[in-house]
Order: sequence, then structure tokens, then C-alpha cells
Amino acid sequence: MHDSSNPYAAPRQDDAADPRIAWLRPAPRRQRFVNYVIDLVVFLIACFMAGGFFGFVDGLTGTDLLALLDGPTGGRVFGATAYVLFYLAFELSLGQTPGKMATATRIVTEEGGKPTAGQLLTRCVARLIPFEPFSVLTKDGVMWHDSLSKTRVVCDTREPRVDPHP
Repeated sequence: MHDSSNPYAAPRQDDAADPRIAWLRPAPRRQRFVNYVIDLVVFLIACFMAGGFFGFVDGLTGTDLLALLDGPTGGRVFGATAYVLFYLAFELSLGQTPGKMATATRIVTEEGGKPTAGQLLTRCVARLIPFEPFSVLTKDGVMWHDSLSKTRVVCDTREPRVDPHP
């Protein structure tokens, strides 16, 4: 018998089952790869447009903003910052990146809720870990930016999922 006043009592099975996440289905690896490719293309287009804008401003003002990117450090710092800001802007404002919108996937916490700003920032920064894209090849397919931020990418369908192994 479960005593709700006893904080040390073992949880019942129905206490642990959360109806909010019963319908969540993890996004398959190929869908996540498509997300990545779409996001990369959109990111590169955005960088190209930003470069054109900086070049236009340089021409109008006579300043040399693009000189800040000269050398290996300036370009890497700018690229990493732009990459984090790209993902963070989409995930904070819309909850999805362009790739996730195109493939009907979204980010949720491990419990199925809406991720916090801190979790989204952790996701974005963790993407900078060398070889992080290869973490999708792990046995469970959970990428490092998911596990470190305690988030998951799921299919964005509201259909109830029937578990064949209850």
C-alpha cells in the first residue's frame, strides 16, 4: 500500500508513468541527419548573407569589419559564436530549428516538457565538442548535446503511441 505521507516509500508504477510523455517517439537517426543537413544549409546561407552585409557596411563606411575575421583565431571564434547563436535563436524563439520544422520534430526535456533557456544553451555549446556528431552512432543513439542538456528530439505528432512491450 502506498502512503503519500511517507517520503521514503517506493513509488508505485502509476506514479512513475507520466501521461505527458506517453505519446513521445524519439526521432530516428536518419531524420536527425536530415535535420542537421537542412540546418547546416540554412546556417551557411545566413553566414553568406552576413558576410555580404559586413562587406556592404565596409564599403559604405570605409571600415574594415571583415579584417576581424583574419587569421585562424578570429574566424574560428566568429564561426563558433555564430553557430551557437544560430541554434540558440531558433530554439529559444520557436522551439525548433529550420530542419526540425521541415521534418516535424522538436526538442523536449527528458520528462517531455519544454526545455529551459539553460538547457538550450547547453545543447548549443555542446555541439562545439569535437566529434560530437559521431555520438549519434552510440548504442542508444542519444547525442552528447542531448544527454548533457537532458533533452531529447522527438517526432512532433500528437498521436498516442502504442507500446508493443508494456
